[in-house]
Parts: sequence; structure tokens; C-alpha cells
Amino acid sequence: MDARTSQGSASPELPRSLYFGAEDWLAKQPAISETDIAHVRNQRHTLVGHVSHKAEKLLAGLRALKDFDATGNAGNTLDHIEALRDDVFKLTTNLVRDIEQAEDRYLSRDEPSPATPAAVEPTPQAPTAAGPKPGPGPVILNVERTSSAIDAAVIAARAGRIAL
Repeated sequence: MDARTSQGSASPELPRSLYFGAEDWLAKQPAISETDIAHVRNQRHTLVGHVSHKAEKLLAGLRALKDFDATGNAGNTLDHIEALRDDVFKLTTNLVRDIEQAEDRYLSRDEPSPATPAAVEPTPQAPTAAGPKPGPGPVILNVERTSSAIDAAVIAARAGRIAL
């Protein structure tokens, strides 16, 4: 796991309650509504709750392993323990990334956000050739005259009213 805060001491420029107080959003968008801030705070508390709940389930599964081993069934719990371990890893990774993004958002609060992206100009790949654009060519029908409806369609196609 790449937790920056575990690499050293926390940066002194970060405020208290940065993550759970949603200080990153308040600093980045001062006009954000209290409802939106409450929603962000609730999401963050929920994410931590999910991590701790799955970790508790993993611990409970590990504690039960001793009981399963007493009856010779320890191997039957391995799939369950591995699935819980994977869930805890994924949830913890999501939590770490969310905290890192909050810190980055707070630290970049003074940077102006781009109002409009720069226009993308197509790169010339080949010189434009004169003449028709590439694509499906004209459809040539070799139809014997069997009805007046076909004759009318051919005449209309030649007049440019419909494409065959």
C-alpha cells in the first residue's frame, strides 16, 4: 500500500479534521452548500465503517478457525478467510486513496481551476485530396426490368431524390 502519511510525519500545513470535517472541499469550493458538505462527511464516515466492519468479520473468521480445526475442517474456512482478506484490502485501498485525494485537493486549493479546456486542433495526417471523400462507393444495381416500381426507383435515384 502506498500510504504517504505512513512514510513520515504529517505535513504541518494540513488542518485538523481535514478528512472527516471535509475541510478539503470547504477550502477548494468556499461556496459549497452545507448539504453537500454533510453528504461528503457522511460518505467518508460510511467508508471507514465499511473498512472496520469487514476487518471485524475477518478477525471473527480467524478466531473461528480454531473451532473448525478441532473437528478437522480448518481447510473449509480458507475460501471465506481469503475472500474477507481481499475485501479488507480493497476497502482499505479505497480509503487510503480517498484520504490522499482529500489532502491533494486541500493543498491545491489555491491553484485556479481551468475554466474551459484548450481547444483541440486535429493533427494533419495526410493532405486533403480534392474530390469525393472516401467511403462506400456508389451502389450499382444490375436489375432486370420486372416492375414499374423498380423503374420509378431508378429514375428517382438518377434525379438525386433517393440513394440506392
